[in-house]
Amino acid sequence: ATATQNVWLAHEHGAPVVATRAGTLADHVREGVDGLLCAPDDVGDLARALKEFYAPGEPERLRAGVRPVDAEPYWRAYTGRLLTA
Repeated sequence: ATATQNVWLAHEHGAPVVATRAGTLADHVREGVDGLLCAPDDVGDLARALKEFYAPGEPERLRAGVRPVDAEPYWRAYTGRLLTA
């Protein structure tokens, strides 16, 4: 998936993410803080990220870095574009 809402949903529930740098996903993941990023279409890099994610203590450390998302600025910009179109 490339929708940033997937990252937001995970973070709203306190879950860190492993995501690709596709689309705008990477803009919403703080690498090594609340998730890990990997290159799109790169199985080896995904395997690296998953291995890193499941290192002892890493899921808990990343979970501690998750913060709720303030989606208001994004929705305001989105609805503003819709209303002016």
